[in-house]
Amino acid sequence: MSHAEAFNILTTPLINQASQRACAVIESADPESLHKLHVALRRLQSLWWAYAPLVADGLARDHRRTFKTLADSAGLTRDWDILKQVVLEDAALKNACAALSDDIVELR
Repeated sequence: MSHAEAFNILTTPLINQASQRACAVIESADPESLHKLHVALRRLQSLWWAYAPLVADGLARDHRRTFKTLADSAGLTRDWDILKQVVLEDAALKNACAALSDDIVELR
């Protein structure tokens, strides 16, 4: 099997997974969907890293950068979700930070 064939075999399910996760986020941007999208994008980024020596100069770097940017965006959004959940679950914080919860939703 050639390197190109192996790359195709490895990336095809990850691309499908990332596409499904992106659709799930569009339907419901819950924290778990964002996390799964983040993971799929990071896996694609890692494959581009692993294949960098076998790909035309700069191409792998550009793709890795794109997947990193997308994964970081999903990860940052999820971080806002986690912060909001922490604030809402802690009774003392919930009462003291009611306005903060609305700000977190807007910043997300």
